[in-house]
Parts: sequence; C-alpha cells; structure tokens
Amino acid sequence: MKRGHGGQYLYDLHIGGSERNSIRAITVFRNDSMLVQRTVYENGTVAHVGAEKAATPEKERYGDVYSKLVASNTTVAETIERNGTRLYRVESVGEPDTSSAYVNASNYEFSALISPEGFVHEYHVSYATSRDGRTVTVTVSLQFTERGQTTVHPPVWASKA
Repeated sequence: MKRGHGGQYLYDLHIGGSERNSIRAITVFRNDSMLVQRTVYENGTVAHVGAEKAATPEKERYGDVYSKLVASNTTVAETIERNGTRLYRVESVGEPDTSSAYVNASNYEFSALISPEGFVHEYHVSYATSRDGRTVTVTVSLQFTERGQTTVHPPVWASKA
C-alpha cells in the first residue's frame, strides 16, 4: 500500500497459488474526493467500482493480518534495520491452532515485518487447503509503505469506476 498524507493511498493486493480463485488482483485508490476499486479476474475481465463497493485496506491492515498472525505459534525470528527503522521479523510455521480461521489448512507458513509501534510493513502467508475435493496452495503477499507527505495521484482507470 502506498500511503500519502490525509488518508490518501493506493492499495494493491495480488493473489496467487494453485487455488482456483477468480480474483487475481485488487487495486484501491483513495484521495480526498475519490474512492475507487479495480478488480482483475483470472479470465482477464476487469471491473471498476466506486466508493459504495470498494474494499478498504484497513480491514486487511488490521483484522485479516491479525487472524494470520495468531493462526499458529508466532515468534520473533530476528530484528532488522530497514531505511533506519527497526523492524521485527515474526514467523509462524506449523499446523494452525484448532481455534484459528486456518484450522483446515496444512503446511501453514506466515512471516511479517512489524515496527515497534505495531505497523505491519509487509506479510507473506502460504498454506495448503482443500477446495471442492482437491488440495490447493494459497499464497498471499502484501506490503504497506508509508509515503509521508507524498500526494498519491489517481490511476488512469479511476475515471471508469
């Protein structure tokens, strides 16, 4: 997520793996006067929606990240410095807890870079699960990047929503 000042952002989520998920990428743009979303489907179809149906990264930033973080035993693997900022790399590897949202997953792996203030800079999750009687692998990677006083400009497709 590229985040500017005043609640401006450009949010990109890419979905991969062997799971047959029709959505492959979601991009959300928000500035002071506009909130639009572009969704790219596996078959190449592209859909644009306005504020009434656009996803917001806050759910992804907090709620969904939390469910991934607590799914399995999570430990701090190391402390690193990136661009002068101390970050903690946390890892979860192993079978998810029976009370987690990922209880039916196997080969669960999660890693994240988190600031001392709790800001999740990026995460990666991979697991196997069963869908329609077959085993699929799901992988999701997401990055959140603060951009300070940067102005985030609308993408070309924003006028189509």
